[in-house]
This record gives sequence, C-alpha cells and structure tokens, in this order.
Amino acid sequence: MARTEPLHPRHRKQASTIEKQRGQRFQAVATDLPGHHYPRLDAFHRNHAGIEAVIKDGKDLGLRRLPSFHLAVNQAWCTAVASAADLLAWLRHLALDHHRQLRKATPATLRRAVLNVPARLVHRARKRLIRLCDDHPHQADLILAWQKIRALGTPPCAHLTRPDQMEGPTPGPPRGNQGHTRPPAGLSPHPKPETPTNTKINNGLNRPPS
Repeated sequence: MARTEPLHPRHRKQASTIEKQRGQRFQAVATDLPGHHYPRLDAFHRNHAGIEAVIKDGKDLGLRRLPSFHLAVNQAWCTAVASAADLLAWLRHLALDHHRQLRKATPATLRRAVLNVPARLVHRARKRLIRLCDDHPHQADLILAWQKIRALGTPPCAHLTRPDQMEGPTPGPPRGNQGHTRPPAGLSPHPKPETPTNTKINNGLNRPPS
C-alpha cells in the first residue's frame, strides 16, 4: 500500500530530489491485514506510528541498554522504565497541555526544561516554598503545571463535605476558642451573673442591707 502526502518542512531534509521537486512525500506500507478498505488500513498504520514514538521515548529513558545478564534484574528495569514513561505521558497530558511544544516534548527536552530546574527550598511562616530563578524560560509554565497538579488532589465539592463525612484520623483536643459549643435553644450564650436579692448595688460597691 503506497500513498503520497504534502512534504512537511521537518521531513524536507530527509526527502529525495524528486520529492522536493514535487513537494510531496511518498510512503509505502507492507501489511498482511485482511480487507481492501485502504483508507481504514492506512488510518490503522498511521495510529500505529504513535506507538513507535512511545518506544523511542522508552529507549531514551533507559530501555536501550539493559543493566544485567540476569532476567529478573532486566524485568525490574523494564518495569521501572515503563512506569517512568507513563508518568511523563500523564505529565504532558494533564499538566503541560497548555504548552504547544512541551505537551509533545521528548524525555530529554522535559528533563532539561521542566525536571532539572535550579531552585531553592525555603521555609517561611511555617510553609515550604520553592523559589525558582527569574531568568528561567519556562518559569510561568512550571508554576501553572504545579497548580494543575495540586488541583488534581482536591475534590470538586470539598467545601460541601461535612466534617463527620470526611475520612481521616480522629481530631485532637480543641485549641483556644475552638472548644466552645453552641448552647441549647432558648439560652443565652453569655449568661448574666445572678444578683443576690438581699444586696443593693450602688456605684459598684456592695452595701449590706439596712
């Protein structure tokens, strides 16, 4: 099965002289799939090209060289490489989808632009802050990606959940004014002290009855 497509500028360097003259790129695919629906077969193989890109990313993450001659060690290594490839794929899909280049970047590009970024961990007001360099070209993208990642762990209706419906450890003893409870209906929250009937109050001084 053969087809032609417009010559993209990124493929112009590898194109032949005839392809450059015609402005078209020739592609041939050998397949053993049954059927004569050529557009469907072409779409199937074009989608399969994305899998080849994932395999290429896996080679950049360490799949190109296995570390040992033992099968169990190599199996663990391949599992770690597959986990790293999945994490990078979800990072591009969920946190870097706003950037046209980073959402399709290779592991080497992500390692240079996003992962290996010089920063400082500072403590201020009982909080840990990450201070980035002002001259980093992807500073705004990093901040936006961090905000997207933090929003993933926040339930959409967190403000509507009652405390008795939230899962977690048992709260500790109350602190400060948090231990006050609401009085029953009909009672004042601040009751007035009772005044003895046999005592008169005059200018703040108590005098015995005459």
